[in-house]
Amino acid sequence: MNLRQLRYVVATADHGTMTSAAQALYVAQPALSRAVRELERELGVELFARSGRGVVLTPVGERVVRQARIALDAVEAIEGLSVARANGRGAELRIATTPSLEPELTGRLIPGSRATSRRCGSGSCAAKAATTSP
Repeated sequence: MNLRQLRYVVATADHGTMTSAAQALYVAQPALSRAVRELERELGVELFARSGRGVVLTPVGERVVRQARIALDAVEAIEGLSVARANGRGAELRIATTPSLEPELTGRLIPGSRATSRRCGSGSCAAKAATTSP
């Protein structure tokens, strides 16, 4: 069992279909379904009753999702103790683009970012760094 599987199960319970859960998590639906099936196999229980219209939690699935939410909340709380967050710093995201890509795209994709540009190598690429605050 891993955190990814727990996140997938919780998202599937929240969204009611594996397709919607996969879209919300930006993962391929077959990968999400496979991870959920692997967790069910590992636990030896069926978490969801599947139908053509979506999924419904089984009674044991409801208990697993309840515990998964607690575990994921605990992980988030632990991550909140990190030095970077304690100092009020956001995470740094670096995006490399080709020179033909519009220069201000990062700012539109990541609201609240501070974009900077620089050239790398022989001028064959451009790089942007954006920092966001939590």
